[in-house]
Amino acid sequence: MDVGFWVVIGIVGAAALGFIIYYIIKIAKMTPEERKKLLVDWLVTAVNLAESELGSGHGEEKLAEVEAYFKKKAPWLLKIIYAISGEDNLKDLIEAALDSIEKKKKKKKERSTEEAPDKEEGTEE
Repeated sequence: MDVGFWVVIGIVGAAALGFIIYYIIKIAKMTPEERKKLLVDWLVTAVNLAESELGSGHGEEKLAEVEAYFKKKAPWLLKIIYAISGEDNLKDLIEAALDSIEKKKKKKKERSTEEAPDKEEGTEE
């Protein structure tokens, strides 16, 4: 084989190794709270996806779907973070994601009720 081929393989291997080392260091520097937040943020998307597929209700089915989706589709980096996060149960993280969604809905509802009187006053003029 050609020497240039092995040089290219070496460069690609070194780049991949550098990429992996960079993310390992990045994960190691994260606090447990930052790791949990990263996982919860990703799970919010998975919960919203399950909600759109199954609709409201169906709590146990959605929970099972989000767990399966995480195990099947989550990037390897998130799976590593989950493994070293110290979290015992994926269900607890999914519950945290649900709480996050509920808080966002509540804030959005509060903002819309605060803006509604202003709009009504503007229409009276």
